[in-house]
Amino acid sequence: MTANVIAPPAVEGELLDEIRKRDTGLVDCYINIIPKGRGAYPEEVADAVVFLASDKATFITGQVISVNAEARCNKNDFKVF
Repeated sequence: MTANVIAPPAVEGELLDEIRKRDTGLVDCYINIIPKGRGAYPEEVADAVVFLASDKATFITGQVISVNAEARCNKNDFKVF
């Protein structure tokens, strides 16, 4: 048995659009820490899931796979709050 976790950043789609409508500053603040300047596309997150479910990942277990385009943050990134 294997157990792994996919940890995506904000994922572009209806939920992120709804959050943008309510609090653009919050989304902008988070997107600014992602070098690509955007949230992940659902297909990008799905690719990691497909890989982990494939025979190519049979020896990978107990991992957190960060599908985050190198998003990095520290306490100073969220001064909005």
